[in-house]
Amino acid sequence: MKKTFAAPLLAMTLAAFGLAGCATYDTTGARPVGQDPSVTEETVDEATQDDAVGDVQPLSVVQTAAGIYEGDDWYWYAVVIENPNADYIFPDATFTIEAVGADGTILDSDSHWEVLLSGQTALVGSFLDIGSEQIDHLDVIGPEPSEAVYSAAAETGFVTFDGLEVVEDEWYVTVSGNVTSEFVEDHEFVEVAVVGRDSSGDIVAAEYGYVDRLPAGGSARFSVDVWDAPAGLEYEVFASY
Repeated sequence: MKKTFAAPLLAMTLAAFGLAGCATYDTTGARPVGQDPSVTEETVDEATQDDAVGDVQPLSVVQTAAGIYEGDDWYWYAVVIENPNADYIFPDATFTIEAVGADGTILDSDSHWEVLLSGQTALVGSFLDIGSEQIDHLDVIGPEPSEAVYSAAAETGFVTFDGLEVVEDEWYVTVSGNVTSEFVEDHEFVEVAVVGRDSSGDIVAAEYGYVDRLPAGGSARFSVDVWDAPAGLEYEVFASY
């Protein structure tokens, strides 16, 4: 069974978001996500980009959580990021997730490289080098608004999830279903992140897997095993590229 730290992590991370020089930043449910990841800075008209960049809103952290597997010194974490801009994407978004102790010491960190679309994205991963230390909160460092690229929402794609199935076992929960693409290009190694919420809305379990190929306009089956998850959670699924 996991010990989780969702509530204090959320409060501490949102407070850290305002630090100078850092952009600190959560998907709830099977929601459509924004623009076509094939769009790059080179494909955007420079004049349009320059004129519109002042309209870009900063990314935000919706929620964070972390937990340790009982009997191990191995932590999982989940961070839900929101891009509130309908017509902007971050084609080369780099995130650093830092596990911070109560005295402010950075105990471990992990990195993500994402094509960040409009809407919400879940970053799920692990901390392997914390040992017997305790995580007090997470700090999340990510891209500034100036790194956004204009991409009209009406011309971009999204994905949807359906047929969600949750099978609970003594050791883990299997979350499976279909992901359907509304993009104009195939995508390989699409990451599917799963977060489990308790009745209070806190994230108390998280895991991720991959879809080898998601064809343009087509669907693929996904299946993710979430270890040591409590019974009766509500699961939400997110895709990233």
